[in-house]
Amino acid sequence: MPNWIRHTDKPEKKIYYRHEEGVKSMSLYIEGVIDAPLMNLLLVLAEVELFKTFIPMIKESRMEGDYSHLRKMAYF
Repeated sequence: MPNWIRHTDKPEKKIYYRHEEGVKSMSLYIEGVIDAPLMNLLLVLAEVELFKTFIPMIKESRMEGDYSHLRKMAYF
């Protein structure tokens, strides 16, 4: 993945990040296998706005793009 910095690249999980030009934030690309029913994962992804209430250190969370049930873009 060009322009991405590899943090973890294992068969069960991949984590890449990159610093965005002109802003203090960074983008994350996360891929992994979750041993849970698909409905549980979809329900969690659908509630991005609530992440700030149950994940420590997140002060703001909102959905920025909703491309499909499995492809989302969020701001944390």
